[in-house]
Amino acid sequence: MNETQVTVVKILPTKVWIESDFLGDRHVVLQHEGMNQFTYATFFYNYAYTDNATTRVQAEELAVALGAEKPIEHRNRPFDPPAFDSEIESLRTDAERYRWLRTSKWEPRISAVKWTSYGEECESLYADQLDAAIDAARKERSAS
Repeated sequence: MNETQVTVVKILPTKVWIESDFLGDRHVVLQHEGMNQFTYATFFYNYAYTDNATTRVQAEELAVALGAEKPIEHRNRPFDPPAFDSEIESLRTDAERYRWLRTSKWEPRISAVKWTSYGEECESLYADQLDAAIDAARKERSAS
């Protein structure tokens, strides 16, 4: 059997830390000396499934497994608004579309129709009436 010999020239020191973002997610980050940092894993926070204490413990356990020494360094991840630009633009477009519809001066006017009894009776809703109907429907739906 042929064996190949390998000579280790240098082992790069690796820094391991945990970053928390404004959504409550925990990111385990690695950085070898002289290299860019790398997010190895993210533990996502979601109030329905996780809690802050558990995501912190899990992130710390992984950081230790990757070579971090206690006490583990914790950092706050900077808020990055450009990451949300497309979502903000989409919401802005929806809001502008609704405002345009709501304030339209067209004749005949554009309105929303609310059926009070299927196929029998309806009413047209404009501006403030439409806002109130939407708010009431949303409130009713969230209560059920």
